[in-house]
Amino acid sequence: MKLKLTELGLSTFVSGYEHLNPGELQVLLQHFKIALTAYDDEGLGTTLFDQTKMSFMRGHTPRVVEYLCQQGFEIEWMDNNPARLENEFDDKPFAGEYRGLQQWAVTEMRKHYYGILQLATRFGKSYVYGGWYVESGRPRTLILVPREAIAKQMQSELGEFLGEPVGIIAKSTGIKDDWRQLTIAIDKSMFDKDGKLRRGREKYLNWIEAVIRDECHNFGTLGNDLYLHLPRMIYSWGGSATPFTGDNVKDFRIEGLTGPVRAKAGAKLLSEYGLVAALKCYWVKHYHDPLMDDTWHVIYHNAIVNNHKRNQTIVDICKQHALDQMQGVVFVDRVEHGEILASLIPDSKFVSSQVVTPKQADKIKEQFNNREFPTVITTKKWREGVTFYADYAVNAEGMRADHVTIQKAGRPIMPRTDGRMVLWYDFWDQGLKQLEAQSEQRMQCMRSEGWEQEVVND
Repeated sequence: MKLKLTELGLSTFVSGYEHLNPGELQVLLQHFKIALTAYDDEGLGTTLFDQTKMSFMRGHTPRVVEYLCQQGFEIEWMDNNPARLENEFDDKPFAGEYRGLQQWAVTEMRKHYYGILQLATRFGKSYVYGGWYVESGRPRTLILVPREAIAKQMQSELGEFLGEPVGIIAKSTGIKDDWRQLTIAIDKSMFDKDGKLRRGREKYLNWIEAVIRDECHNFGTLGNDLYLHLPRMIYSWGGSATPFTGDNVKDFRIEGLTGPVRAKAGAKLLSEYGLVAALKCYWVKHYHDPLMDDTWHVIYHNAIVNNHKRNQTIVDICKQHALDQMQGVVFVDRVEHGEILASLIPDSKFVSSQVVTPKQADKIKEQFNNREFPTVITTKKWREGVTFYADYAVNAEGMRADHVTIQKAGRPIMPRTDGRMVLWYDFWDQGLKQLEAQSEQRMQCMRSEGWEQEVVND
């Protein structure tokens, strides 16, 4: 049997089934259901196939084509996207230059209309986005980012790199709307508090040809709502150091919106090119006493935040490296935990959105990078979009999330002219099943990056 799959906008439509009898149609629908269903941890399935429209998100097309071909179907797969709009800007080269493997990444992206860039922190994804934008003829492009800090940094970097104005949309942060040929938007700022598209957005979105979702593992509560307001979208990209989250259903939706991985480069590869420092991981084996209450809040409060022995190990690491004139970053999840460690680590500063203003945080970062004090402790406020010139880092918070581990590890690994490794300390928690499983997931994450690892006792 021959089926025709036609891509248009966000969807792929199926045709060629119209002459089937009811039994044959049910078999075909079952094949689509198998190919387009994801299961959560409890085994509940969510299908991304719309039977009423005989369509699905086009990012799944390669998966569906492969599956149907295995079942003996003959597939005609065609792109029916509208022609590019007339470009009102002059085609001019960008002002900056690629570094490292960025030209390779742009070339790989341009082979497809959609896909995921799985590139390590420090690769310079924003410059890849800018290079693709120029080499593709400057389509009207919207880059979606999760936070204000990333939006402002990317606007500044890309404006300088491209040599042209870059717009920014961040209504929730008080920044005035500025639509340009290339515009960066905090995705949630596109909607009001009721989840409806803000006034004035629809007209511009009607002309958007390309969407790039930076940090695409941050698949917010609005999900794909914004994409449904993009009738002329031709290109759909995602970028992240770790685009997949551990949630099969969430991952399936991410891939549906942005497609499969098209270009992948880990931090180990970048270190071999001299673009980042190499990382050596020390896993500190820590044994926990059993707890009567195994709810997560109680476990985290007692085994992580208020665990004197575990905290003392962190303090000892920082003190020893300070004696060796080395600077370090300590990552925590809870403000309470950060305040405890800050009280125990001499000459340290604590950064959290709850305890310092953005201006104060920028000043602390400047002082740290100028080597004016040895240790900075930070919450998720500084997991992304911040550069540390650190010699080591400590993951004090634990937790499972692979993408968070990679983001934190990438913050201090700036290139070293002397070839020194950056040291990464994390805990291999033992005795409490949840913490032990999370530790092993983080270990696997570092193993997949190819970093050297060693286990030590606390």
